[in-house]
Amino acid sequence: MLTTLHQIYQFNNDWSLNHGFRYKAQNYQVNTVLPFNFNEVTGDLTRFFANRAFRSDDYSINTSVVGEFETGNIKHQLVTGIDFNFNRFDDQITKINTSIPTTVNIFNPIYGDHSFGLWSSYQIQQGDLEGLGLGLGFNYVGKRAGDLDNSFYVDGYFITNMAIFYEKNDWRVGLNINNLFNTEYISSTNNARLFGNSPGQPFSVIGSVSVKF
Repeated sequence: MLTTLHQIYQFNNDWSLNHGFRYKAQNYQVNTVLPFNFNEVTGDLTRFFANRAFRSDDYSINTSVVGEFETGNIKHQLVTGIDFNFNRFDDQITKINTSIPTTVNIFNPIYGDHSFGLWSSYQIQQGDLEGLGLGLGFNYVGKRAGDLDNSFYVDGYFITNMAIFYEKNDWRVGLNINNLFNTEYISSTNNARLFGNSPGQPFSVIGSVSVKF
């Protein structure tokens, strides 16, 4: 269940108050492992597979004041505000499979991965193209283990995302371009080699139109 509320109060042409509220409730299950025994000499950690059922309640309140002003020919925008987020997890049930223990050596775990993301945007503030903006971002995920036993690996990937938008008065029109070069990759494996592998999002274009009132 998802509930959202967004309000904008315009004090005058230069100052406005933005207020948002969001509540999300979700029930889901997580496959995980629980540690059982650790050998300090060899570094071997014995663990068991477990299935945990959770309920999550997420609350978010966002309030900000936005001001626009000019110093000479330069336009400025000032944003100040406060965000409050609260999350509650209820662990409803945990099922542990004690019949098949697995072992991992913490001195040589072999399952680390590396990732980074970068996003930057620019908007023209004056002139004939005032309001036109462009955003460009990159996401990189390195080679990673496909299951908890590190029995196989998934190749890393590098994807490019882009956004084009135009703002005029209270209107905003935008295009989000995901996976610009249509890179094929696996986003998750569900802890299995032969089934449950989820492909990453292919090239897609999402348009949006919004208005403030």
